[in-house]
Amino acid sequence: MSHRVKNLLAIASGLTTITSRSSTSIQHMTKQLTNRLTALGRAHDLVRPLPSGQGAAALLGDIFTVLLAPYDDVGAFAGRIRVAVPRLRVCETRRQVSHW
Repeated sequence: MSHRVKNLLAIASGLTTITSRSSTSIQHMTKQLTNRLTALGRAHDLVRPLPSGQGAAALLGDIFTVLLAPYDDVGAFAGRIRVAVPRLRVCETRRQVSHW
């Protein structure tokens, strides 16, 4: 558990540093950082198993789209991010990764 917590804190720290470099104000940084952390949470929700096996695994392209959404309206990248990957389903465990 300690290792996972440290990984999460390292991710939050890295996102904070990256976000601070492109922010013009505290309010701007707060909004960007919140959007980026929310995107990580949404991506995590996509790969978590649903109760009682409901639903199917998320597609890799959908995960990338969710993760990159906060960056799609940033400066030079505005409207330029496109995701094109094979239709690969991704689940919480490696054994459940499958081509679709």
